[in-house]
Amino acid sequence: MDRNNPLEAEFGQYIWCELCGTAYASAAWAANGNTCPNCGATLIYAHPWEEIRRNNPRYPEIPVEGKEYALYG
Repeated sequence: MDRNNPLEAEFGQYIWCELCGTAYASAAWAANGNTCPNCGATLIYAHPWEEIRRNNPRYPEIPVEGKEYALYG
């Protein structure tokens, strides 16, 4: 875990945004003021990537940053 990234403890290494459907590293969210680097959504709309993968096991373990992923693909 990265001590410089407080979001990693809560969300893991990657975060999926409910508003725009993109995935980014939690470090990118932290560097962007705890908002989505793509659309600026707040953490209310953030979901751990692992949660999205549970419903979509064919999604990659490491998402392509900035790529859109449907909630149910």
